Amino acid sequence: MLRTALPLALLVGTCSSEPPPADPTPTAPAADVATPAPEPAATPTPDAEPAGQPWTNRAQAGPNGHVVVDVLTFWGWSADGARYAFETFDHGAGAVECEGAYALRVVDAASDSFVDGGKLDLRYESPEPASGGCVPSDLAGAWGAKRTPFLAQHGIVVGNVGEVATITATGVDGSAKATLADGRELALRLTVLDSDRDAAMTQHPKGGAGFKLTLGERVIEPGTRRRAGIWSYSIAGTPLFVAPGGKNAALTVKTIHIGFEGDRHSFMTNGVTLP
Repeated sequence: MLRTALPLALLVGTCSSEPPPADPTPTAPAADVATPAPEPAATPTPDAEPAGQPWTNRAQAGPNGHVVVDVLTFWGWSADGARYAFETFDHGAGAVECEGAYALRVVDAASDSFVDGGKLDLRYESPEPASGGCVPSDLAGAWGAKRTPFLAQHGIVVGNVGEVATITATGVDGSAKATLADGRELALRLTVLDSDRDAAMTQHPKGGAGFKLTLGERVIEPGTRRRAGIWSYSIAGTPLFVAPGGKNAALTVKTIHIGFEGDRHSFMTNGVTLP
């Protein structure tokens, strides 16, 4: 199913005491000792996330040297671990002045479907600014004002993730695996169907590529759906977000789209109940 659009810090105390009485026995002056320079503050790694925050991937370099941003933010699970929210943001290579789009989705993991009212989107009203500039003038600010109540409405607890595992490729046939902290090993396979870039460019009647995704012997995505403008998919190196309690998970799938300045990579998800 299409999932468009989407990750996990110190108190210092001081004390004082009365100085000890002076030693009446004279001593030789101490030799000068150089005071060591203070250690520089640690620089957070790009993938480090403070506790209680969503998981977010980083901006990706675009094709042909253009700066294309595709960001996935996983906001977390509901308190019961039944549904999750993920967000995507994309900003192209500057082909137009008012560029950028947000999409937020809330998914029921067991049925792998959007919950009722579980779609929220925002982009500029026009790709080219009117006399007053782009509308809205602050896209990120306008989005934040919409996102917060939307997450609350659907019971999403920001940062509520039991575990983030990585899906690793194991074969050229699309097979992959993910090993969870409790020792469970998930065997996955993704098969791309109708991967024809030229057909995707010309809006082929099939509407682009589809994929079949299995977990063990269970079919997660049957491969019957074709998505316009998308010509390939992958799960190699993508995160798998496990709900607290370990019952459900969200599988991240990378998508490759035909873009104005060349191919662009984005994300979707499949919800699943784990074995």
